[in-house]
Amino acid sequence: MASTAEIRKTYTDLAKTLTGPKPLYAFAGVGDLAVEKVKSLRPTAEDAGLRERATKLPKQFAEKLVDLPKEARKIGDKLTDRVDTQVKAADERYEELAKRGEDILKRVRTQKSTKDLVEQAKTTISKARNVRGTATEGAKKTATAAKTTATSARKTATKARSAANAAADKAGE
Repeated sequence: MASTAEIRKTYTDLAKTLTGPKPLYAFAGVGDLAVEKVKSLRPTAEDAGLRERATKLPKQFAEKLVDLPKEARKIGDKLTDRVDTQVKAADERYEELAKRGEDILKRVRTQKSTKDLVEQAKTTISKARNVRGTATEGAKKTATAAKTTATSARKTATKARSAANAAADKAGE
């Protein structure tokens, strides 16, 4: 299992690859904004003016469609202006989302629950290292004991063989 430091390094390297943490912050900002928008939907859905606006839409569309040929020459300029405006708005929105995400991540990092979780992770890692050390030490002691037992058994077998040979020699005389 990856340690906290390894995970942090992975995310740091990823953030550097994406030209800094700004994309990560923007992503977090989008999530925070989505939560805010979902929370605000209920009052908007209950707005009585919404139904009225929806009924006027087809008429407004028809009026715009009639005016379209009159403005055909201006469409190129209008599109260019609109694209420029939208690109600038998108850049500004991206910056706003990045700032919002940075703020939310800072807030999460400083929450007591996050700090408690980090401490628990450190404690767990420490305990795992202690268990690994204890297990390694136990394995070394077991290996040493097994070697000692094997050596002792070999010596005992050698002495028994010598004693058996000596007894056989005496019995043969």
